[in-house]
Amino acid sequence: MNNSVELTGFRKNHPKIIVFAQNSLLVFCSFLLPLLAAELALRVTHHKTISFDDRSFRKSAWAFKPNTSAASYVGVPIRINNLGMRGADTTMAKPPGVFRILGVGDSITFGYGVEYDKTFLQVLERRLNSDSGGKVHYEVLNAGIPATGLDYYTHVIEGSQAALQPDLILVCMALNDIDPALGPEPKEPAGQKGALRSVNQFMLTHSYLYNALYVPVKSLLYQLNLLKLKDNDGFGFLAIEPDSPAQQQARRMMTLYLTRLARFAEAHKTPLAVVVFPVEVQLSADARRTYAEKLHLEFGPEVEEGQPQKWVEEVGRQNGFPVLDLLPALRSLGDEPAFLRNHSISVDPVHPSVAGDRAAGEAIAGFLRENGLTAH
Repeated sequence: MNNSVELTGFRKNHPKIIVFAQNSLLVFCSFLLPLLAAELALRVTHHKTISFDDRSFRKSAWAFKPNTSAASYVGVPIRINNLGMRGADTTMAKPPGVFRILGVGDSITFGYGVEYDKTFLQVLERRLNSDSGGKVHYEVLNAGIPATGLDYYTHVIEGSQAALQPDLILVCMALNDIDPALGPEPKEPAGQKGALRSVNQFMLTHSYLYNALYVPVKSLLYQLNLLKLKDNDGFGFLAIEPDSPAQQQARRMMTLYLTRLARFAEAHKTPLAVVVFPVEVQLSADARRTYAEKLHLEFGPEVEEGQPQKWVEEVGRQNGFPVLDLLPALRSLGDEPAFLRNHSISVDPVHPSVAGDRAAGEAIAGFLRENGLTAH
């Protein structure tokens, strides 16, 4: 009886608290409970989450931990072998009768969002072995690491050439390798994450519902111009923008690194070849219009001429190594998407799709044969 009187008295004396508690319960039931139900449903029906920035298999910014793996990195499984490279285990020293190609690059070479067997380096390996008719065995090593550039490529080539004994060094460039800010290996982790970034990473790692909503919401923010694609330094738009002091500096740095690699390869009597991947807006006028209309990223028709690739070709002529521009190969796919689209990625102007990797691998195989860079 006393308890009932006390509760009635509390309600009369604290009406605002009672209303607040009732409204909070209403919010919880109408908003949070459906979210929890959706989270549980996705956990039952969806067997894995997507990690966009999985550092579990990284030893540093320029190295992976050997013999590690990830169940889902941008939607595909990742395995790092005994040498700290993506792929099957192999020996450090080149086995007898093997023609070894060392492929060095960034996330494109690594195979961002693409299963290992469908990456362009594996397409290249299978094509070369098929064409050899069993006379020689080709082995293509994947030394690609996401978020790296020509500084890393130079580091790994100069540091591993003697041990790996490659018969060919294949440098796989993206347009963001024409970058003014190359330098020594960054430290891991590179600075403290902000609170928002930390929360975002935590939710991506732990919430299936957040994963499911992340890509469509981010795409919507780009379409509404609240996020700007051009602000992403990793896409290499500087190389296709109008001439500027920053672009000129980027070209100078690119020339210095490629010249250094050419001299190193010549001194060690190891052939060097370079392939250059385009960005999607270079493919066609339709691609340019799509990016302008949907993502507010506008470029003139001159980007379709492949000018950044011509800069690399000129450095190759000056230093005696061949350069393959992959723009024609990716254009040859026609209506088949050449750039990545999957349940993790809605728009990606840089990373090739499975079809793009296939076209690149086949084009590189032909390029190597034409330039006498395969086994004789």
